[in-house]
Amino acid sequence: QGSSMIVPKKIQQGDQNNDNVRALQLFLIAKGYLSADATGYYGNKTVGAVKKFQDAKRIPGGDGTVVGPATRAAISADVEAGASTPMQ
Repeated sequence: QGSSMIVPKKIQQGDQNNDNVRALQLFLIAKGYLSADATGYYGNKTVGAVKKFQDAKRIPGGDGTVVGPATRAAISADVEAGASTPMQ
């Protein structure tokens, strides 16, 4: 379908005023990876949360600074699976 693609393109640290970053942050907040507001700014808190997600999904080379194809695919798979249990 593709309609559940929360992050349709690459985003990275430093991006701001960005609806894709805001959507990513809302996803990370809902999953328990981010405990901050969804501001649309990809700063240090978002980097840390993305790294936790990448580590949990065993995405190789994930340092949290970039949400590329592998991370976007993992986010979409998570959404499609309806896995709403937060990280322990």
